[in-house]
Amino acid sequence: MENHLREVSLEFMLRLESEAEAEALYKAILPEIESPVDEKRGKIKAYRCGSTVYLKITSKSLSDLRALLNTYAYLLESLRKVVIKKL
Repeated sequence: MENHLREVSLEFMLRLESEAEAEALYKAILPEIESPVDEKRGKIKAYRCGSTVYLKITSKSLSDLRALLNTYAYLLESLRKVVIKKL
């Protein structure tokens, strides 16, 4: 079965209670994005605007996109619990 996808991407946003929470979460996830464990699966970009953190995941296959989404969703939720407790 041939893969006819050149690229697939997904963008999502996390709306937080405050700009301080968004900034803390953004700073916490940035090292993971800048030095990914598995660069072959795809690329992650992130930015913050106000109290919202945005992530864009780009990959060459749907299965890699799903794996990256699961990884970063779990990581963000874990970081959110830790970061917000500290604020």
